[in-house]
Parts: sequence; structure tokens; C-alpha cells
Amino acid sequence: MKAVVFDYGGVISCLPEDSVWEEIASLGCIDVAALHTFAGQLRGEYDRGTFSCEEYYRKVLKCAGVPPESLPPARIIEMAAFDEKAWSHINPDTVRLMEDVKKAGYRLGILSNMAQRFLSQIRAEYPSVFSMPDLSVFSCELRLIKPEKAIYEALLERLKCEAPDVVFFDDVPINVEKARDLGIKAYVWRTAEAARATLRDLGVMV
Repeated sequence: MKAVVFDYGGVISCLPEDSVWEEIASLGCIDVAALHTFAGQLRGEYDRGTFSCEEYYRKVLKCAGVPPESLPPARIIEMAAFDEKAWSHINPDTVRLMEDVKKAGYRLGILSNMAQRFLSQIRAEYPSVFSMPDLSVFSCELRLIKPEKAIYEALLERLKCEAPDVVFFDDVPINVEKARDLGIKAYVWRTAEAARATLRDLGVMV
């Protein structure tokens, strides 16, 4: 193994609490199930950089049958703010694992679907976390998203590694599946402890 790569959302960051989605749904006058359905369908293009967070929530509302213009503009801004804050809680156990990977002499990377404004915010909030990797590949900067093949190819090119020499952790199974299709040793993220055990099984002594 030459490189270990981590996703951001749900891996480096903690997953948002259910109460966050309940609050966003309440602000938008929609139910939580509709929020999850339509937000999930549109999230990829938001992370690609096709539209802003406020535009994203206007589209979610429209799909859910709520005309965006029926809500005060400040309400949609508040929905976007709740969303961005929800993903800003870093998992300290993951950070420790990243530090140990780096100390052990392996190349460290981040591969994440992430919108530009949020990326700028989180980089400013956690400079030590985002300066630690040897390289980072973000969807908004390449206009590519997981699980598209091209974003994994970009990762390998920047790592200057062959696919079998790379370990990748992501909490979304389809992203793991598509990475494996290219020969990357990819695993669905459970916990930092489980990931550490997986790395040791692969000979990465962390």
C-alpha cells in the first residue's frame, strides 16, 4: 500500500443528527421523507457546483410541491445555513487515524463530493485537517462527482499511484463499488477503529 484516502462527509465529519433534517424540513414546510428524497436526488449536481446551496433548496422545495416564492427568502437562506453547519462537525477519531497514516509514511488523501462555498468555509474552520493530506480531490473543483469513473481516475493521477496500491474509505456503498471497479481497495466506512483494523490487515501499520 502506498496511499490511504478518506471521504469527508460521514467519514472525516460526523453524520448530521436527525434533528437537523427535521428543522430544515420544518423551515421549508415539507415533511422529512420528502426532504430526504428530493435533496438526495439533487445533491450530486449541488456538489458538482451546478448551483448554490440556496438554489439547491429552492429546487428541493419545488420538487416537494412548495413554490419557493411562497417562503420568505430569509427562510431558504436559513435552510442552507442549517445544511452547511450540519456537516461541519469533525470526527476526532478519524483525524487521529489520518495523522497516524501520515506519520507512518503513506500518502494521505481526501476524495469528496463537496460544494465550493462549504469547502471554503470548512477549510477556514479546520485548517490543520485540510492541510494535512498530500492531496485533495473535491467535486466542485473538478466538476466531477462520485461515483463517476473520471473522479477516481483524477485521484489516481494526482496520487501517482496504481489503483491496487490505494486504500479508500467512503460511507456510501455505490462510491465504494465504483472505486473497486477500477482496482482500488475500497471499503465502506463504519468507524475509525474498524478502518484502522482493515488497514492493519492490509499491512498498513497504524
